[in-house]
Amino acid sequence: MEVRVSTREALAGECVEVTLPGEEAPLVKELGRALLSQTKCTSEYTLTEVKGGFDVDLKVHNPTSKPQKRPAFRLYGIRMGTDFTLLDARSAGHLHRAELRPAEALIDGERQGGVLDMHRAYPDGDGEGMYSPVAAVFNERFAVGVSVIYNPFKLKHCVDLHYWSDRKDLLGTVMIGADLYRPPPGYQERWDRTLIDPGATDDYRITVRFARPGNWLDTLEPYREFFRSRYGGVQYEADLRPIFGMVSTASSGNPEESNPRGYQSGMRLDLDGWKPCVNTIEKEGVSKGYRRTMIWTPIGMYRIGRNYAPEFMTAWPEKLVETLPELLKLKEKGVSIGMWWGRANQVSAGWNTGSMWIRDPEDGDDAEAAWRELRLAVERGTDEVGLDAWKLMPLWDRYDFLKQMLRDFPSLRFSHEQGDCDIVHTIAACYFYWRVQSWPPVLADWLNPGHETWIQLGQSEHKHFDQCVEWKLVPLTTVRGVKHDPSLFEGGN
Repeated sequence: MEVRVSTREALAGECVEVTLPGEEAPLVKELGRALLSQTKCTSEYTLTEVKGGFDVDLKVHNPTSKPQKRPAFRLYGIRMGTDFTLLDARSAGHLHRAELRPAEALIDGERQGGVLDMHRAYPDGDGEGMYSPVAAVFNERFAVGVSVIYNPFKLKHCVDLHYWSDRKDLLGTVMIGADLYRPPPGYQERWDRTLIDPGATDDYRITVRFARPGNWLDTLEPYREFFRSRYGGVQYEADLRPIFGMVSTASSGNPEESNPRGYQSGMRLDLDGWKPCVNTIEKEGVSKGYRRTMIWTPIGMYRIGRNYAPEFMTAWPEKLVETLPELLKLKEKGVSIGMWWGRANQVSAGWNTGSMWIRDPEDGDDAEAAWRELRLAVERGTDEVGLDAWKLMPLWDRYDFLKQMLRDFPSLRFSHEQGDCDIVHTIAACYFYWRVQSWPPVLADWLNPGHETWIQLGQSEHKHFDQCVEWKLVPLTTVRGVKHDPSLFEGGN
């Protein structure tokens, strides 16, 4: 799609206007607002017009003697109208219909427009962070996409791409923003890179592309080219067979004196061993076609905070060790055994002490604590490991740590909770919960074809089982299974 890009000086820098050749109605109408926010850093950039849009090559330098805030990129004035579609880059990326409607209330004597405010961080974020540092919107006339191309392993900070419709703007005018200074959540004390260090210089490329609505993914092609050249494609063979999940503990605690680890009624693994769990898996899972299982909390839970325990193997009650042959009977039926590793990126000071900390992979004791668990997992016949609270460790640590686990324990497959970013998805499966408007995962399908993505279906969501299969997602059900033909999933694809 050929466009015409023009620039002019704004109040605090340079702004852009984008039009189609031969048309007066703009796609992006400059609103007198600069592309970059002002900080105490020097922000030198080159804006280059290319086919279908423009690139901003940005160099941020901190000339001061104190840490400073990085600038933010803002593409104001995108003329989307009141009904359009946007890319929600969470959860492996899905499309979301946006509607901006006039508000009923009058503010300062004027009718105000509806407000759009959606943002998430990449490569780390609270809950579900962004899959990729990209954003795209399209209507019946055109599409526009923005990508931030940078090296998170070198710069060690998050970016935050977001959409915004400001009450000060005209109704139907949208902004796409990219903040270059959002910190990883939850561990600022150790990895806070919110500010750029004195004397440091960081480099970024921000690409903006336009396309016809049906080709909206083309607007993100610069990022895909960068991603595939740096990280490659999926490095595993996806297993698309459904999974039956077994949760051994109750959601609310039982009296400590009678059930100190909080097991479900009729699921006292500390007293009866594996038999009750295996019976349930055979009745609700194997009999209905499942050939994969994932078992949560067979060791119980901490009483303090009702929390998952990182000692998912070393804290087995003696009865579980004694009755391990009962569990391994599942393998004789062709069922792979999965174990959920509670708080996988944390280290515990001991059972039920209430003391846990984020694992430091450079600390020998912290690393060995993980290896003790995984060695036992292999010895006890585990095939797959689910990584709980996986993103507590920042990308630049957890990616290398996971690659080391894959090298040292090649018989194990891994999946990470609440999904990780596109980079980690190249080496392990992602795990999400079903959401009504969450799928199909258009961004993961386009960027990482051949990926493995698990979707947990709640009791009321089992009706979406076939839809997950159609979209080549892995349905994960608990409590009761959904009957299916296992021969449809032979070979894991």
